[in-house]
Amino acid sequence: MDLRQLQGALGLFAVLEPTHFYAHFAQVFLVICENEPCTLRTIEDALNLSSSAVSRTVHALGDEHRKGKPGFNLVTTARDPEEGRRFLVLLTPKGKALKRQLLAI
Repeated sequence: MDLRQLQGALGLFAVLEPTHFYAHFAQVFLVICENEPCTLRTIEDALNLSSSAVSRTVHALGDEHRKGKPGFNLVTTARDPEEGRRFLVLLTPKGKALKRQLLAI
């Protein structure tokens, strides 16, 4: 990826919320894109983040951010059918559309 492509990718994220879409949100989103469906543990290991940081970020990328604020609606979670205590993170239609835009850069 060259710098022009990186600028284009960052621009796609900035459109979502110019002042509140943090760099680690993009990192987590990209890990989910590469590993969907993935577990929270997959994200923790890939980015060396704590479970609480991953949980907060996945919620922000989902339908509801902390304290009831609307989220970005890029991902959703579902219980893992193979392990009921574990959650899987999946892209929503909006998240899949963003992934397609990123791949087109």
